[in-house]
Amino acid sequence: MKKSTLGIYQSTLLNVPGIIHGFSTKKFGDMRDQEKRKIFLSALGVDEASLVQQEQIHKDKIQIISQYDSGRMIPGVDGLVYKQSSDDNSIALSVHTADCVPLLAFDPMIRIIGSAHAGWKGTTLHIGRTLIKQMKQCGSNVSDIRVAIGPHIGVCCYDVDDTRMRVFQQLWDENSGVVIHKEGKSYIDLGKANKDDLLSSGIPEKHIDSDPSLCTYCNTSDFYSFRKSGAPLAGEIMGVIGFRK
Repeated sequence: MKKSTLGIYQSTLLNVPGIIHGFSTKKFGDMRDQEKRKIFLSALGVDEASLVQQEQIHKDKIQIISQYDSGRMIPGVDGLVYKQSSDDNSIALSVHTADCVPLLAFDPMIRIIGSAHAGWKGTTLHIGRTLIKQMKQCGSNVSDIRVAIGPHIGVCCYDVDDTRMRVFQQLWDENSGVVIHKEGKSYIDLGKANKDDLLSSGIPEKHIDSDPSLCTYCNTSDFYSFRKSGAPLAGEIMGVIGFRK
């Protein structure tokens, strides 16, 4: 994952012809603000009218959408999948985060894109696996799918109570490195948990871009963090993936 001169984080895995993608930073401001969102989308080369957003309810529902969903907010979901047809306009999918894990996926062989919001609840529901299943349903071969795991709170800063720690211990092997104990505290590696789910779904490791150094809690100059700001939330970043006209 590299930061462009425009202040947008992008993955070399997704830098392919015909695809637009990126994760915003504080340079563009709070992505809940429509005007600031427009500026970010314009920098990416995305028409706001083509953007499809998700409600994000901290579950694992992934919706397969059509070109007729352009410009809509899809209720009751934490992920979106879209297969490009020969006669459609450009479509872009988004995901908003402020510590949670954003996933952007692309199958270059049959032109399918996906986005998912993996909070700790969605992670324990294995939303990453669900995203891949839905892409397979649209015709993807798992070995062709590429996934960028965007900026999120790192294991360095995500200490949890015993109740949440046990939930993760029940789902990931103690040798997985998802749960770490140090100095009397338990820490969860949400990025690794999601990466492990992608690997278990059959995604080749070389097709997963994950940069553990992009911790939203540590990197206050670039990212918003719910854990750091508390309520009310100071802001959100946005991940976007779409087809270029």
